[in-house]
Amino acid sequence: MNELAIVSILLATAQARMNEYVVEHLMQSVDDPRTKDVLSMCDVDYGVTLKKLQDAYVLSDNKDYRGMIDLVNDAVAATNDCTNGWKQLLNPPPSSSSLKDDNLKMYCCK
Repeated sequence: MNELAIVSILLATAQARMNEYVVEHLMQSVDDPRTKDVLSMCDVDYGVTLKKLQDAYVLSDNKDYRGMIDLVNDAVAATNDCTNGWKQLLNPPPSSSSLKDDNLKMYCCK
């Protein structure tokens, strides 16, 4: 269980970093204030996600699987906050269309 948990957390962390990079890149390329606000919120959400995943990694290494699962669920919730922000935009940037799919890659099959 420990090895699978660690690999899963590392893969989710790598995807979260990629998503954070995409958000930061999009922030530089949009002018709409509402879109910038949503991107800013997503940037914060990915910061929270990465912190939760890093903490989950430590807990998995200590075999605290219940705590690890709670932190991973919190990380998923933070990425969902970003996805929900996109749903509120009437005209999201075209290059952001894969962000929802990229969020799904963080936790496989939801």
